[in-house]
Formats: sequence, structure tokens, C-alpha cells
Amino acid sequence: PSGRGKDKTGYAIVGQLNGFLWVKAVGGLEGGYDRSVLETLAMEARHHRATEIYIEDNFGQGMFQPLFEPVLAASFIEDDDDEEIGTQWPTSMVKREHKGWKAVCETIRVTGQKEIRIIDALEPPMNSHRIVIDRNVAQNTELQRQLTRITRQRNSLPHDDELESLAMCVLQWQYELSQDPEGAADRLRSRWLADKQREHL
Repeated sequence: PSGRGKDKTGYAIVGQLNGFLWVKAVGGLEGGYDRSVLETLAMEARHHRATEIYIEDNFGQGMFQPLFEPVLAASFIEDDDDEEIGTQWPTSMVKREHKGWKAVCETIRVTGQKEIRIIDALEPPMNSHRIVIDRNVAQNTELQRQLTRITRQRNSLPHDDELESLAMCVLQWQYELSQDPEGAADRLRSRWLADKQREHL
């Protein structure tokens, strides 16, 4: 959430497959606790099927999560739910779903100098080419600006909201990066083949 400075409310959505992190969305929203911000975050989580949501709460005294959870719950999809929620969202975000969707929230508190924390989170997986960035995310000029200008010097960036969100998201997957991508892909392929064989028995 945006704090006392001029940063926006930053968010990032990252998935994991075979030891690679897939950056699906990164953005910044004007405002912190506005209803429109909460609804947009809920719809982004729904659209990308995020199942775990982590909220940094260094300034809000724990208030963002209880304000956000009811808005998030209103966007949940029950199994075989047919209803669309509003018409202000793109059709791709409210299309009929059959598998249902829910997510859980957790508040986390971060410590230490922000710039060092961001660099230490992003530099190792980026240097080892373990982060895959969606084309739409790569075209985010504000994220490009933050990513290419951050240094370990305090206050090296006037705004770091989107980059910090991405770094926090990557940290949540740090233990998944310990697996060997090729071995994980082989195991996934073997399970897929076994499932296909069972279908024909």
C-alpha cells in the first residue's frame, strides 16, 4: 500500500513453474485505501488466479488487510458459478468460469534499507535467468525506469513502488528456486505422460 510518501500502491503477480518465476503483472495504483484501488487489486488477483496474497503493512497498522478482504471475498468464484460481477471490467476478466477461485491474504512486515532489500531479492534470480517477464510487463516504462536506476544508495529512486512489489513477490518463491529446472520439467512431463496413459486404459 502507498504510505506517507508519493509512491502509488504497487502490486505484482508472479507464478512459478519448474523453478522459473513468471511475472504476469506489475503495476501501480493512485491511492492507498480507496474502494477503487481495492476492487482493482481484487480483479487483478481473480484474473490471474492468484491464490496467496501478501500485503506489506509497515505504515497501515494492520488496516489494509481487513479493508481488502471483504472486497476480495466479493470477487470469489464458486464452482460452476455463472455470474458476472459488474460491467466496468474487461470481458476477459469477468468471463464465465467453471473451476471456482478463492485466495487468502497474509500481512508481512519488512525491515532493513529498502534499496538493498530490493536488489538482494531480484539480482540472483535475474542473473541466473530464472525470471520470465510477460511482454505487457516488459513494456511497463515506469517499472523499466525503477529497475534500471536503482542502486544500493539510500533514496536512489524517487519512486520504487512497482519494483518493491515485484521484489517482495519474488521473495515468496525463493525456496522454489532451489529446484533444478530441467529435472522439474522432466518430472512434470513424466506425470503428464502417465496421466495420458491412464486415460486410455
